[in-house]
Amino acid sequence: VEVLSPSTRATDQREKVAEYRKIDSLAAYLTVEQDQRVVERHYRDESAGGWGLGTFAAGTARTRLPVPCPEAVLT
Repeated sequence: VEVLSPSTRATDQREKVAEYRKIDSLAAYLTVEQDQRVVERHYRDESAGGWGLGTFAAGTARTRLPVPCPEAVLT
């Protein structure tokens, strides 16, 4: 999980995502906005043979965030 800040946003959302996706055992990588209730979930999608991306935000239809490890749902 990375909390985004103006000084690290670009690194966290581009470079770190690319590096984390190379880790075979990694199931998900979350980036969290520090000033808003918004989370991006990058997750390994074995059925699609790659990685998926989902954005979850307060006040939208996608407010429940499944996390694979540990198995949980965040609201």
